[in-house]
Amino acid sequence: MKPHAPKTDELKTDFRQFDTNRIPESEYQKYGIKPETIKDELNAMSYGYKSPHLLDITPNIDGVEYPVKARLSLEEQPDGKVN
Repeated sequence: MKPHAPKTDELKTDFRQFDTNRIPESEYQKYGIKPETIKDELNAMSYGYKSPHLLDITPNIDGVEYPVKARLSLEEQPDGKVN
């Protein structure tokens, strides 16, 4: 049995750091987050990682707030927004 050789024709993508200034204010509001309280977390998240710590968030679902702790990550949307 031969060892599996890595494929050389795989697509490679260049990673770009997320511009956290492109996060709409509505995204913060949706989860009950104040941007200034997660400034340190945003740095790690801008490189594609999840937040290094659990964050207190309060999503509002159908008018009911649910306080929870969560790790967050960022994702670029097709329209260019970062959520």
